[in-house]
Amino acid sequence: MCFQNLYIIDFGDFGLKYYHVYSLVFLFFIKKIKYMPKLFFCFFYITFITLLSTFKFNFSSVYLNYIFAFYTIIVICSIKENITYDEWLTMLQYVATIVIIAVYIKLFFYRKEVVNFLAHRYGHPAIETFFGGGVNIEATWISMFSLFFLYKREKKNTAFVYIYCILAFILDCIYSSRAGLLTLALCILCNSISRYSKFNIRHIAFLIPFLAVIFFIFNHTDYTTYIFKRFTQIGSENGSVGRIKIWLNIVDAFKYWPFGVGAGNSIALLELATNTSYSENNVHNYFFQVLLDFGFIGFIGYISILINFIKNNFKYILVNSFFSFLLVYIIISCIQFRGADAITAFILGIYCSIQNNCE
Repeated sequence: MCFQNLYIIDFGDFGLKYYHVYSLVFLFFIKKIKYMPKLFFCFFYITFITLLSTFKFNFSSVYLNYIFAFYTIIVICSIKENITYDEWLTMLQYVATIVIIAVYIKLFFYRKEVVNFLAHRYGHPAIETFFGGGVNIEATWISMFSLFFLYKREKKNTAFVYIYCILAFILDCIYSSRAGLLTLALCILCNSISRYSKFNIRHIAFLIPFLAVIFFIFNHTDYTTYIFKRFTQIGSENGSVGRIKIWLNIVDAFKYWPFGVGAGNSIALLELATNTSYSENNVHNYFFQVLLDFGFIGFIGYISILINFIKNNFKYILVNSFFSFLLVYIIISCIQFRGADAITAFILGIYCSIQNNCE
């Protein structure tokens, strides 16, 4: 699910990807489909609004992503094998390690583009990504994967935790990803209050050599100035200006059509309501995306689900990396993501299947 830009067949807006096919393997491990009324109700509501909106708006392939996301949650929850929390975590650590190594290997092949970006600094480096959505999304996912290491129970892997976080931090800087840096900070913050915190004061010695090298490099270049300037330029440079322009028109778009335009049609509604063309394919805020895609009822339902989920499960932030992953995703979705993410659906499926065995 991480190598999202590898297609078997590309149909334009939607493509049959390798992980779509590989996911069918999970069906062989299902003994009985787990029935989840709230999940099925959400799916039927999304389907109803999306199909109804086709009379006025075009059908968006984002709905197919929702189908796969619901499929993933149900399948993972229904696996008959008793996979423990630690087994899932170990498995995902291997996945995260493979992915970050693959990303750095890719950077080697795109070294000219990276060097050119570091020399001229123009937003983000123009390179291909494994994750759909560009380098900003790729950096965000890599940062979120740090939680698989931060919550590992064995203290002996502390050094590797720092190695992964350092590599994620460097990647965020190379990609000039503010979202990636914020995500990594949130992950470390969640871990700092967990029972398995790896960032205790007694471990600070692991960071001293790294910090010394970083200080030396940054002290002899002005690249660090550019990274921090990216934060101070929020509201004035193209990336944030585009988002803010969209967000300022959300109310007008909602007033124009408050019933929901179906999965993935928010930008189409914004263009119709404001008579303005947008280069983005989503509103970069999933709360606003839900409001426009699924209307007022869908928005209230989504907020209610989130409140209940966080209220009933917040205690697991102390012991469960999967809850922390979902919590960080919810927070970062205020500036990233368009929803129906297969990775998040996979993690949610895992969490639902083992939440009673995470101690």
